Amino acid sequence: MKLKANFVLLVSGLTAVLSLNGCKWQEQRHRISMLTTQRDSLLTEEESLQSRYDSLQSEFLLYDRMHAALMDQEAVQRHAYSGQQAERKETEAQLDSFRTAAYEQKVLNSRPFLIYHCVNYTKVEGIPFDYPNPPSSKTKPPQGEKNEVGYINISGSEKNIMYGNYPYYHIKPDAEVIDPKYLKQYDDGHSNYHTLIPRYRKVKLESMALEETDTAYIYYLEADTIIQYALNEMRLVASVNFWIDKSKRPFGYNQFDYEIGFEFDLQANAEKIQGLSFVYIGKVNPFKTGNIHNIKWEASNREEWPSVVQEVALEKKKSLPYVTYLGQGYQFTTSSHTYYYITVLTSPQSGVHCFMLLIQNLRTREIDHVQLMKRSEYDNITFPHDSDNSYTGEIFKYKPLMVYGLFITFPCPMIYFIGTKSEDILIICDNRY
Repeated sequence: MKLKANFVLLVSGLTAVLSLNGCKWQEQRHRISMLTTQRDSLLTEEESLQSRYDSLQSEFLLYDRMHAALMDQEAVQRHAYSGQQAERKETEAQLDSFRTAAYEQKVLNSRPFLIYHCVNYTKVEGIPFDYPNPPSSKTKPPQGEKNEVGYINISGSEKNIMYGNYPYYHIKPDAEVIDPKYLKQYDDGHSNYHTLIPRYRKVKLESMALEETDTAYIYYLEADTIIQYALNEMRLVASVNFWIDKSKRPFGYNQFDYEIGFEFDLQANAEKIQGLSFVYIGKVNPFKTGNIHNIKWEASNREEWPSVVQEVALEKKKSLPYVTYLGQGYQFTTSSHTYYYITVLTSPQSGVHCFMLLIQNLRTREIDHVQLMKRSEYDNITFPHDSDNSYTGEIFKYKPLMVYGLFITFPCPMIYFIGTKSEDILIICDNRY
């Protein structure tokens, strides 16, 4: 009985233990289920976050590509803008150049285009030593303070204020600039050299349509250099012309006996500049540098010349009213033109009658210019071995190729323009004798 009771008690205890363990197991299972659910939720959230991250990464890459594309586009636009700016500046520079050119041409065309020569000479104690004689005078200068000055003779431009016939020219009364006291003075030893007083200076400038605000632009051909001087800083001086014979002026000089010109102290950098020069007086500079050539002829075989040159030469020879023969040929070449110089003879054994000048354009191969240059009582021609003062080039801003020094004209030299209808320039000079 007792055994049975213990068995029942054991079973009850086991049942209670099992029941308790079952509860704990159920509780564990529930907890495991919750943890599993929480884990699954976290995994799902992780997948969602990973998906979101991948999406954001894709967006970032897209934005990065868009940013790169925008930067490229901005760079293209910046480059285009820079190009437009450069193009605009270039266009503005061209417009400024056109405006400047138009203004300068208008100013240059507003008055006669006169070209003068400039010479240098020495003054001793304020008095010209070799004036008006050429600067090449070999006479030993007197002792005293010396200074080099430049001189621009403007006497040859007086046609508009003269009357009478050569050699008895006179200056119109309203243009007289020589003080009467210098018309009677004979023996001062310096050709009555003096500086015009302001009243006479004003009259002279007005007669030449010049203003005190003008500038003298001096272009030296050999040095290919332009030097300028303000007109209001230059002295206007006068002296009796070298060729005037005092013995033929028993009652004194007249106004026309004087030559007048601008005199100025040379700049430090101009004292060493010598040689042939052209001068323009006005508001703007008509000269340009970088395209001047001293013509140096070389003998050449005419038979080797281009056929077009030979044909034109033979055709031009036919225009002479008498039989002539083509003699020795000479040649000179620049980057743009070839110059041909041919002696023309009246017989195979005779001396040179004249020269023929032909200028061929190397780009078109056409003959731009052909000219016969004949000797006469007043005119002369330059022989090939004596062409130190013969030049060619484009030295004027708004004029074509020029040739100077091959043909010596009287009374003053000429500047010839090639290939166009530009009017040749007779240089203003005072060539009386």
